[in-house]
Amino acid sequence: FQAEDGIRDVERSRGLGDVYKRQGVNMMDVGTSHNLVIGNYIGIDVSGLVGLGNRGWGVAIQLSASGNVVKQNVISSNERDGVYFGDAGSNYNTLIGNLIGTDAGGTTPLGNGEEGNGVLLGAALNRVEGNVISGNAGSGIGVGNLYDNKGNFILGNCIGVEASGTSVVGNAWSGVYLGGTRRNFVGGTTSSESNIIGGNREGISAAANSGYNFIGGNYIGTNAEGATGLSNQWAGITLQDHTAHNVIQGNLISGNEGEGVSIGEGSDFNHLRANLVGVTVDGVSPLPNGADGVRIEAASNTVGGMYPEDGNTIAFNSGDGVMVRTYSRNAIRRNSIYSNTGSGISLADGGNNSLPAPLITAVLSTSVSGTACPGCIVEVFSDEEDEGRVYEGYAVADGTGDWTWTGSPSGPYVTATATDEAGNTSPFSAPLMVWRKWIYLPVILREG
Repeated sequence: FQAEDGIRDVERSRGLGDVYKRQGVNMMDVGTSHNLVIGNYIGIDVSGLVGLGNRGWGVAIQLSASGNVVKQNVISSNERDGVYFGDAGSNYNTLIGNLIGTDAGGTTPLGNGEEGNGVLLGAALNRVEGNVISGNAGSGIGVGNLYDNKGNFILGNCIGVEASGTSVVGNAWSGVYLGGTRRNFVGGTTSSESNIIGGNREGISAAANSGYNFIGGNYIGTNAEGATGLSNQWAGITLQDHTAHNVIQGNLISGNEGEGVSIGEGSDFNHLRANLVGVTVDGVSPLPNGADGVRIEAASNTVGGMYPEDGNTIAFNSGDGVMVRTYSRNAIRRNSIYSNTGSGISLADGGNNSLPAPLITAVLSTSVSGTACPGCIVEVFSDEEDEGRVYEGYAVADGTGDWTWTGSPSGPYVTATATDEAGNTSPFSAPLMVWRKWIYLPVILREG
C-alpha cells in the first residue's frame, strides 16, 4: 500500500493505550510483511518545508513485522526517532532513498526527536541504504542493544550532510552509533556502498561491548568527492567501552576536528587496514585531522598488517601519526606514515612496553643493517624526514640483535621500526641518509 500520514494497524492499537496511536506509520505483529510505504511527507506539511511532527516515531516497524519497504519518503520533525525498526523478529526490512531529518529538498534541518535519532535499529538483518539522514537531535543512525540486533547493513547514506554530500546538516550526536551490537556492516567494498559521514559530534562511534562489526569504504569527515573537509567535531571513528574485534578497512578518515581514529580503554583486538587518514581520496594531498591520526589506549590492536595491502596511509595529522598510551601488544606494521606534526609513532606512559626503536648502523645502496631487540621483526622505510613514508621490506634480528635487510632503499633517509614477539611495535628509529656512490661524467685522463 501507499500509506498516508497517520496510517497504523488500527485493530492492533485498540485497547493498548496512546503508545500505539501516535506514530506516523506503524506496522506491527507477525504477518505484517511485504508492505510498501512510498512517497509520503511524514511529520511535515504539504510544502515539505514546515515541520508538523507526529508525537511518536515517524515510521515504526515492530513486534516481528518483517520484509517491509520504506522508500522515498520525507520523515522529519517527529518527536521520537524518525524511523524505528524494533524488537526481535522485526527483520529483513528496507529503508531506501528517504530524507530523514531534513526538508523535502534535503538541505535544511527539520530534525526528529528532542533526543531522538534519525533511524534506530533494534532488530536484525535490516537494510538502510541511500538515505539522507541529517539534522536530527540524536545520532543519525543508532544500532542499539535492545534485542538480537545483528547483521544490519548501512550502505550509501549521507549522514550529517545534505543530499549532494557537499555541505553540513549535522546530527547532534554520532553519525552512526553502535551500542552493544555485533556483526553489522557500515559501508562496504564498492563506491556505491560508501557512507558520507560529516558534521556530527563523532563520525562513527561504537561502545558497550560492540564487536565483530565491519566499518569499510566510508568517507568520514569529507565531502562526497573526498577532496574537502566536512568535519565531525570529535574523532572520525571512536571505539570505546570494550568494543572489540571490529574491522576498520578502506575508509577515508580526514578533516575531523579530533583524532582520525580513537580506540579507548578495553577496546582490544580491533584491526585497521588500508585506510587513508589525514589525506584526500587521492592518497597524497593533505586533509589533516586536528589531533593524532590514530590514538590507541587499549591492547592488542593492529594498525596495518602482515601484507602490503593491509597498510594504512597516515599523514599530515596535527598530532602524532599513531599514539599508543599505557597498553601493550599494539602492532603497527607496513603502513605509510609521514609528515605528521608530531612523531610518526609515539609511545607514552608505558605504551607497547616502551619498546625501544632499532638502531641503524649502516645504509648502503644495496642494504640496511643495524641492531634491535633479539628476535624482533625490523621493518625498513624510506622518508624525506624522520617518519616512514615508503615501506621497503623487513628483516628479523638474530639472537644477538643484529639484522640486515638487503635491497635498494629509495631514501633520501631510511628509518626502521621493531615489532617484538608479543606484538609491540616501537617508534621509528633516528633517520640515516642513504649512502650512494656517484661517478661524474665525463672522466678525462691527462698525461702529466
